[in-house]
Amino acid sequence: MPDEDDRGDTTGRYEDRTHSGLLAAESKNARVKSLHARGGDMLFMVIETFRDNDMLPIYEHLNEHGRGIPDGLRYIDSWVEPSFARCFQLMECSDLKAMQAWVLHWRGTGATFEIIPVLHSSETRALVQPRLSSSPGQEADA
Repeated sequence: MPDEDDRGDTTGRYEDRTHSGLLAAESKNARVKSLHARGGDMLFMVIETFRDNDMLPIYEHLNEHGRGIPDGLRYIDSWVEPSFARCFQLMECSDLKAMQAWVLHWRGTGATFEIIPVLHSSETRALVQPRLSSSPGQEADA
C-alpha cells in the first residue's frame, strides 16, 4: 500500500522524509508509544501477501476504491518488500470488527492478510525488566 491514506492526509504519520532517518525513526517511535498511552486501542502488524508477487491489482483497487479504512481502524504506516511479495502495515483499533470490515474491502484483489497483535518493544522490555537477573543498565535494547 502506498504511504498516503485514501484522503491524501499524512498528518501524524511518518511523512517527513526530508529529515535524517534517525530523527524520523525517533519521531515515529514517539508516535507509536503515544498510541498505547491513550489506552484501549491495540496495535496490529498486518502482513499482506500479494498473489504471485503482483501488487498491481492492489494498487489499482486502491486508486479506484481508496484504502477502505472504516471508523475505528487507524492506518499508521506500511513497508513493502523489494520483491513486491508482501506489505507490512501497522494499524490500530479497539474493535476487531473494524479490522474485519477492512479485510473485506480488499476481497477479490488477490491479497491475503495475516493480522498479528503487537506491543512496542519498550512496553515488552518494561514487562520483562523485573524478571532479569542483570542490573538495569546492562541489558541490550530490544
